[in-house]
Amino acid sequence: MMSTRWTALSPAALTLTLLLAGCPADDVATTTETTGDSTTDGTTTATTTSTTTSTTSSTTTSTTTDPTTTTDTTNPTTTGETTTTTTDTTDTDPTTSTTTDTDTDTDTDTDTDTGGPVCGDGNLDEGEECDDGDGVDTNECTNACTLAVCGDNAVYEGVEECDDANLENTDACLDTCALATCGDGYVYEGVEGCDDANDVDDDECSNACVPALCGDQSINGLEDCDGDLLGGESCLSLGFASGDLTCSDVCVFDKAGCTTCGDDVINEKDVCDGIDLGGEDCVSQGFIFGTLACNNTCDAFDTSGCILSWFGDDFEKGSPLGAHWVFGGNQPWVASQVTPQEGAWNGKSGLITHSQNSFMEVTLNFPIAGNISFWRRVSSETNWDFLRFFIDGAQQTQWSGNLGWAQQNYPVAAGQHTFRWQYIKDNSVSSFEDAAYIDAIVTVGGVLP
Repeated sequence: MMSTRWTALSPAALTLTLLLAGCPADDVATTTETTGDSTTDGTTTATTTSTTTSTTSSTTTSTTTDPTTTTDTTNPTTTGETTTTTTDTTDTDPTTSTTTDTDTDTDTDTDTDTGGPVCGDGNLDEGEECDDGDGVDTNECTNACTLAVCGDNAVYEGVEECDDANLENTDACLDTCALATCGDGYVYEGVEGCDDANDVDDDECSNACVPALCGDQSINGLEDCDGDLLGGESCLSLGFASGDLTCSDVCVFDKAGCTTCGDDVINEKDVCDGIDLGGEDCVSQGFIFGTLACNNTCDAFDTSGCILSWFGDDFEKGSPLGAHWVFGGNQPWVASQVTPQEGAWNGKSGLITHSQNSFMEVTLNFPIAGNISFWRRVSSETNWDFLRFFIDGAQQTQWSGNLGWAQQNYPVAAGQHTFRWQYIKDNSVSSFEDAAYIDAIVTVGGVLP
């Protein structure tokens, strides 16, 4: 019978090898080498397992198995009963080498797209005439990335003297972007009386741009006026709303005293004009209600008809009570710090005795319908001494007994109204604090007259 010897892997080595082979995605390189040398002769079996782990940048798997088996049968002898067979496995070297290497190369390139050309970045983009990126508006390339030209409202330094972006030749800057001067052929309104653009000094327009006869108290030739003579003209006839027209030293109208204010149209120097408020109202000016107007000089709004806040009184100013209160009865109401509903103060009825009363009242205008609310507390003889509330003399409600704080609310029609709080006693007996208290009066729509 043939005897065969095999090299066996230990269970731990076999398990480790299988686990490593099953995880190709891990960034590890693992080499497991198992060398077994066994002699199957009933005496010795030896197994050696070596495991090496490292990280590399590629994936390679190789398995090498070199089982070599040598069978040597020496002198097989048959004696009739016995047959001897000797099997010698001289070299069994199963070597398994597994290398797992995962190389991941991530290259992210992010470009930021600004969404189009940007004026001022120094790059000439489509739609731009120029772009020098210097932020200077007085050279050949404006900050709008357009080439400098006369009339663009930016003075091209060294080329233009001025640039008012209009085509008028009667103001300080001509339509050629040169400053107005005597002799340029254009009458500088309010400054020159004439300008004939010649060097002749004894014609009707002198070389000083003054009409030759200016100052003789007679309107001649090129003169608008002369001295006090205005030729029947006035601010109104010249298109202004009001003002005083005069004559300048060069015999042209001086319109500085004329104004467009009053024509109900907002002009160049006007903030507003009459009924023309430019779309503004009290709310847009920071108020809550009211009627906005324009002042007489058209340079500011008249907010006297605007309301900044509705009337209310929390009595937190303490004593004495505000000047808006009117008191009556036998004793005035006072400021009190006894159990206020909120804050530190409230209003308290005056100190009275039997058959007396104490009241306070306030008159308010309601430009719109609204309401009034307040908190009340009563500490009196039940059903005999009362806190009563009136609107325009008509009693709305009354309270009696020992009552804690409670809020009351009443609608109010548009118009002027008087509100009264009155504490009144009968002819005998005083109970509890024998007083009434009011706090946190709030109105919607109410203002002091």
